[in-house]
Amino acid sequence: MKLQLQTFIDIQATPKQVWSVFANFKAYPEWNPFITSVTGEVQKGKSIAARIDGKIMKPTILVREENHRLEWLGHLGIPGLFDGQHGYEVQDLGNGLTRFTQREQFSGILIRFFKRYLQNDVREGFDQMNRALKARVESGLN
Repeated sequence: MKLQLQTFIDIQATPKQVWSVFANFKAYPEWNPFITSVTGEVQKGKSIAARIDGKIMKPTILVREENHRLEWLGHLGIPGLFDGQHGYEVQDLGNGLTRFTQREQFSGILIRFFKRYLQNDVREGFDQMNRALKARVESGLN
């Protein structure tokens, strides 16, 4: 079974400004209500530790394109039970406006048991992070 979530928000800033705040993982405890910490080397092929919605996940970085895109793949236990490929994208809309998009493709045999949680709580976590990122970027903080 598969399930995809996607949210986005438009931010009055350049892609570089948005990326600068998004990729400053050490500052996450100061502003990010959904992903409260990220540790490790955030580079392709490396594993990191991320506290997401109160749970420690250890995804592997699949893609890191500076000022544009980050993707990782995480598993709950054994791969194939409950997997999540999470992507973040920063897109220049012109006129000083940038769109920040989060998407996650969930797959695995346990997805059906978590469907309501994913569609409600996890989606709300994405939206909370998006709003907090927008506020942080537009306030000029990094």
